[in-house]
Amino acid sequence: MELEILGGTLTLIILRIQPEWDSEVIHLERDRQIISQFQSGIFEGGIEIWDLKKMNSGTEVTHTLVYKINRWIYKVGWYVLGGEKKHDELTELALKRLKSLLEG
Repeated sequence: MELEILGGTLTLIILRIQPEWDSEVIHLERDRQIISQFQSGIFEGGIEIWDLKKMNSGTEVTHTLVYKINRWIYKVGWYVLGGEKKHDELTELALKRLKSLLEG
């Protein structure tokens, strides 16, 4: 995208950065809990916990993310590019998929 400003041209480059990581399930209790550990990417070394509790009205799901961002480039990207918002959107999507699986 190019904009003409004060007789000059300003070229804007828009980068779309997709988060990528590998994770491994390290603990699984069917219909109760899933714990995975991040093997790479922004949350490397961290864990993600999904607790599932059957209720009369459905299934209550608690999601916990335990992490420390170690690389400075990831820290910058997390704050500048809205990583928390993107993570929340992806978590919401995962919850919807999990709900669909559990409730058939």
